Amino acid sequence: MNSSYLTHVLTSLYIVPFYVSLSGLVLWFFYRKDRRKAKRMSRLFLLGYIAYILTLAFAKSTLTENLFVLSRDMLVMGFTIVFLSRMRQSSSFMFVSLAIVITIHFLIVSLFDLSNSLFNNSYI
Repeated sequence: MNSSYLTHVLTSLYIVPFYVSLSGLVLWFFYRKDRRKAKRMSRLFLLGYIAYILTLAFAKSTLTENLFVLSRDMLVMGFTIVFLSRMRQSSSFMFVSLAIVITIHFLIVSLFDLSNSLFNNSYI
């Protein structure tokens, strides 16, 4: 396997713990009345968030890039929290909203990756 490809794959794996954390957050909202399940989902959120921070911290990128990714993802998570708190009444809508948020986040990440690769290829 090519070393740069492996580095790219390992660097891009930060998104998996982010989605685990985001899913844990949504499920925590969903199971808020069941203490046992809510506790499990809060742990899922916390473990996903810790793994996300660790993968981002050890990524082969500059501090500026890491802070940009962190701020972008925290904005997505913050908007998700606000959106879910407004839509608390409809529990089935939470799963639909999670799918929408993950899709939008994936599109944003893809757009930034595309623009970054276009920028890098045209000026190097």
